[in-house]
Amino acid sequence: MKISGRLITAILAASFVLALASCSHKGEDSRADAIGTVWTAGYGQAELIPPDMDNNTYWIAGYAVDKAITGVLDYQMAKALWLDDNSGLGGIVIAVVDCIGLPRADVEKIRGLLAGFKQESGCRSINIISTHTHAGVDTLGLWGPIGVSGTSPEFMRVLYDGVVSAVQSAYDSRQDGRLFYGTAVTEGIQRDSRPPEVFDPTLHSLRFVASNNSGGIRVINYAAHPEALGSGNTLISADFPAYMAARIKQASGDDAIYIPAAIGGLIATRRQTSDDGGELPAPESTVLTGRRLADYALGITNERELAPGIAVYGKEVVLPVDNKVYVISAFLGAVQPITLPRGGRHRLSMVTEAGLLKLGGLSIFLVPGELFPELAYGGAAGGPATPTDRFATLTDIAGEGFLVFGLCNDEIGYIVPPGDFFLHETYPYLQRGVDASGRSHYEETNSVGPLTAPFLIEALGELYK
Repeated sequence: MKISGRLITAILAASFVLALASCSHKGEDSRADAIGTVWTAGYGQAELIPPDMDNNTYWIAGYAVDKAITGVLDYQMAKALWLDDNSGLGGIVIAVVDCIGLPRADVEKIRGLLAGFKQESGCRSINIISTHTHAGVDTLGLWGPIGVSGTSPEFMRVLYDGVVSAVQSAYDSRQDGRLFYGTAVTEGIQRDSRPPEVFDPTLHSLRFVASNNSGGIRVINYAAHPEALGSGNTLISADFPAYMAARIKQASGDDAIYIPAAIGGLIATRRQTSDDGGELPAPESTVLTGRRLADYALGITNERELAPGIAVYGKEVVLPVDNKVYVISAFLGAVQPITLPRGGRHRLSMVTEAGLLKLGGLSIFLVPGELFPELAYGGAAGGPATPTDRFATLTDIAGEGFLVFGLCNDEIGYIVPPGDFFLHETYPYLQRGVDASGRSHYEETNSVGPLTAPFLIEALGELYK
């Protein structure tokens, strides 16, 4: 996530003192106590076309405020997977939207629109994920003119309806089959813009094969911001995931869904090069990035079959809000409202949710934002963590072999390791800090606060246990 300094400067003029908030947890879970003998899956999709682009101005989500969209490279999509283990407990929905992010308030609105579907289908869990494309219409409200929300109510209605349509189509197209999990280690695609260089180079693939040999479904989980088009782009696009999915569809007949992994810190794609070694223009590099990732997915040779079995666990997490920019932006109407429960020793907080999904024994952490890879796999700035700055990681909790589904059911911004959380001394959260070693701490300006990571990791650990 990137927010312009112009917006931050405007918010500084409106700043006021606010306190932290209390922490509490409210949990729910759905366990697969019975196991079916076959998987059932379905896929659906819908184009998200902004209404009347000739007469309405839409703001692109990323890099700078007040940046109008000038056209369309490829449309944003809503995609949905229906998956059922036939245990009798019901299926689950994983809906993925090509957008910068959806606050939990929007996720709850979509779930409300799907309430009838959930009851009729027996669905036990609906999870909504954002791909985090920086070439889509602003859905967070951060990139309009200064002091004005960049969200469009008309586009948001299109988005809500698109997700509902994709989910219904996924359910209507369901069929029996087998589910496989495989991986491929990529090279030369990712980059880490903030030391230490820690990221997962592995492309994770869930592949559903229908019993009647019709077109299958692939879920591709990979750690990279979809921002290959760069800051100069003003065209709507799903970025590299669009070209990855197109290549997979052409080569195999399978539909493909991209889900971001631990992309905080900031994990993005490298500019691809031509045969003579020169950097390609951003549009060509974006297409090539998507195609290369598709080829990795298509070339996987280590697949193992997952036996039918779903368990899904969820927990509400109340996070102390230390970042006053978030709150002031909500008061100014520039961003989506923040839930502010009160009580206890803090007065200001926001509610999010953490989750754990198990598919045939495969553990998938559902994380409501952009998780730093260090929080998943370890590693610390300046070398190994010392006992005094050591923080818990998902590897500590689950060992190896887990997946991270980022921006799931909320977009709370960057989730920064507590041992590496550094703020500007004079203007915390308003300007990026630079530590003694010269490292820039931009991501903290788009973080809820230093307690976000400990609270979330603790909640995920409780779910795993």
